[in-house]
Amino acid sequence: MSTKMNFMNFRDKVMEDLTCRLHSKGYPVQLAVSTVLVNNGIQEEKIEVRCPGKDTGYYIPIRQFYSPEMDEEEYHVKIEEMTDGTIEKFLEKPDMKNNFKDAKKDFERRVFFRLISADLNKELLLRVPHRIIGQDLALVYRLMISFSEKEGLASSLIEKKDCNYTEEELYSIAVENTPRMFPEEFISLEEIFCGIRTADDKEDTLYVLSNKHNLNGATVVAYPGCLERVSRKMEDKYGTGDFYVLPCSIHEVLILSSRTNVSETNLIDMIREANHSSVDEREILSHSLYLYKKGTGTLHIVKFY
Repeated sequence: MSTKMNFMNFRDKVMEDLTCRLHSKGYPVQLAVSTVLVNNGIQEEKIEVRCPGKDTGYYIPIRQFYSPEMDEEEYHVKIEEMTDGTIEKFLEKPDMKNNFKDAKKDFERRVFFRLISADLNKELLLRVPHRIIGQDLALVYRLMISFSEKEGLASSLIEKKDCNYTEEELYSIAVENTPRMFPEEFISLEEIFCGIRTADDKEDTLYVLSNKHNLNGATVVAYPGCLERVSRKMEDKYGTGDFYVLPCSIHEVLILSSRTNVSETNLIDMIREANHSSVDEREILSHSLYLYKKGTGTLHIVKFY
């Protein structure tokens, strides 16, 4: 195999080899290339696996397996991983449609919300019930189908055309369920790095606010009382309950005391530079710096002039 295989050649070879491997194991699958909307308006190419007797398909995020410098040995490791994953997570599992039917029967226990960028998902928000948070963030609603530490989360986006609930009703259900499903977690970077100091001045100590699964954890800012709880902890430590919220990604936000020595301009630059160079474009939450004010209990964008 060439060490300079381009993506299209890699994708086509995977489809051919994966089909042969699964057929040889007795699975009469059919593979096709599909384009799937993931987040932030981004369309992602995936390999869709279909099999007679299965009402749903299985999607392989093929770009995650690709490297332009891949050699023969690495390729075989990847194709084995895709083969084993397809069998374990799809072909040998009960049909997801049955799980989905069960989820719909138990709808009100399984609805949860997720925080996304409102600016980057304008077309999506036209189709789904949602609630604007702050100024450039939005809560959307999903139906949990299954969730485990090993296999991750399977859920379905709730769209207006399929929903008999108002947005207010969905919110009242999800606001009870989401904190139970994904408990909040607030921890300093020093704790994460086992006591290693991450700032010269204590006022510049950063805290991570997420959930215990670190999965779409930025959503916790919308939990009732979450920011108030953070405010009390910050006030105990720094003498003020006002703090900045830096949206790292959809998975977490960083918290910094308003008494920090870092200027607002530099904080905004940090967010935008990180989004540009470090954060996967599918996981960008916001380009804005937020400030929480204890006196008003509000979260608002810090304007950049």
